[in-house]
Amino acid sequence: MSVQHSLFIDAYIGCLLWAGTDDNGEPLDTHYNIYNLSAESRSRIVRDCHYFMLVASTSDIDLSGLEAQAGHDFWLTRNGHGTGFWDRPEIYGEENARILSIMSHCFGNCDPIITDDEYIELV
Repeated sequence: MSVQHSLFIDAYIGCLLWAGTDDNGEPLDTHYNIYNLSAESRSRIVRDCHYFMLVASTSDIDLSGLEAQAGHDFWLTRNGHGTGFWDRPEIYGEENARILSIMSHCFGNCDPIITDDEYIELV
């Protein structure tokens, strides 16, 4: 895995933990971390992030130097958190922000839930 992919994935997970909440409304990063992600969730994250970066690359969108911000924005945009690619044209450029937003929505919503054994599953 490249450094660029690692930066993107780490930021995506960080945003998932920051923006996600448990059953009591507490941010996930208050009590959970990357080690609480189930194996299936980790695999899905790596697959989705890799594919997103591949599609961006083949669409001639250069995310070099923006991997961490883009990973964060991918989580926010795909899950409709009210901010993300679409409202950051100063970072990505107007057209790229629009394309990255559309790409994110194509991945669908992805909600974290806490299982009885304290793992984070994505549904």
